[in-house]
Amino acid sequence: MRKLSILIAALAVILALNPKASAQVAENTYGNIQIGAGLMYGSEIEQPGLRLDGTYRINEDFRAIADLGFYLPDDAGNADVNWFEFNVNGNYIFANDPEQGLIAYALAGLNYTRVSVSSGNFSSDNGEVGLNVGAGAEYGLDFANLFGEFKYVLGDYDQLNIGIGLRFAIGN
Repeated sequence: MRKLSILIAALAVILALNPKASAQVAENTYGNIQIGAGLMYGSEIEQPGLRLDGTYRINEDFRAIADLGFYLPDDAGNADVNWFEFNVNGNYIFANDPEQGLIAYALAGLNYTRVSVSSGNFSSDNGEVGLNVGAGAEYGLDFANLFGEFKYVLGDYDQLNIGIGLRFAIGN
């Protein structure tokens, strides 16, 4: 968690000192598609992970987003533990500053988390559905949008999930 906090703080300082930031976020039009990649951390899993996502802007206030996250494998004693999650969320954009290239949004949606455990001849996996609630922000850079999200997953695998990454526009 400490490494992720340092990374987030370093990116925040770089962005604060970047005079060339553009208003790319605010220029997104309806139907605009973005693809992204980033890092995440799960508070209960206590493991960092990688995430891939895609967004579709529905209108000025709403967009849909789907993401897939893979946590780094955990060696729990003699067992290997693997986690992944799939999320489908709606974003409500409650703040949009075209001059600063910044948007802020609330998110809500569904989460599917799957855990697999294997040790020697034993193997087991289980999947559970949960609900996501959270918030995030995007900041337009010259080449992509930097995003950060905090969401809480409510369900059998409930945890706080913190994510940061880049999204690239691929549609008009």
